[in-house]
Amino acid sequence: MTGNPLGSITDPLTILSWNISGQNVSFKDTRSLQDKYSEIIGIIMSLDPDILCLQEIDSSFLSMLTQLGSHELISKVKSHCLQTAILIKPHLVENATKVDLNANLKDTIVDLTGSDQIGEEQSQELSIIPAASMDLIIEDITIRFHSVHLPPFKDGAYNRLLSIHQIMSSSSIPDVIIGDTNMRDSETTSIRKLNDLWILYGSQNHNRFTWNSKVNKYHSDGYPFTCRFDRMLSTLKCHVVEFDLVGTEMNDCGCFLSDHFGIFTQVQFQY
Repeated sequence: MTGNPLGSITDPLTILSWNISGQNVSFKDTRSLQDKYSEIIGIIMSLDPDILCLQEIDSSFLSMLTQLGSHELISKVKSHCLQTAILIKPHLVENATKVDLNANLKDTIVDLTGSDQIGEEQSQELSIIPAASMDLIIEDITIRFHSVHLPPFKDGAYNRLLSIHQIMSSSSIPDVIIGDTNMRDSETTSIRKLNDLWILYGSQNHNRFTWNSKVNKYHSDGYPFTCRFDRMLSTLKCHVVEFDLVGTEMNDCGCFLSDHFGIFTQVQFQY
């Protein structure tokens, strides 16, 4: 018998996703927003990911980052809070194509007004898919990567699920959904086709919670709880080499850089 019965596998890719809580600093932080942005960019530069997915960024942060030349912007879109973006290393740009999931999207995707599940205000969010997307050719396969910032709060579950289904139905290309999904664990049963990289890495507690307001008291009025809001999900099978949280150290002022911890992973995709 010849060949690999499990199929082919890509070379390792490094991916960083982080909701940086743009345009604000921790309520105890005495330093400026520019100082915060500089520290976050320093972490990005040290990790030097192949693919960079960011949420809650503004034009000031994006300008500071891109002028360094370490990553090039492929796509950005508005979300319910500022923007989400996807960037890549310069040597990958020739194999990347921006994908606009909202190009042919009607103002009203589905009429959910009056539903018992969501209200009129939330249904308005369905007019935009909050995903910055690109197609990336990796060896012999094209993979569609999405940096997402899905609707928040417990009662946004229906919209989150609808957004994910819209993303996955946009083409027959394999999808990798990355970012602040705002999902609760109970919601994942509705998306069985997606492989969760944290679970594939072993469902370890030390890298589980990207939101931990018991430890990270970023907001003065924050309720202490933990949740795995930020995720990396793939329709392809994966071999996860590394999966770590980012931004878990306090700065010199004794504050965290964001209310979210980021995710850094090294992964190989099987096809």
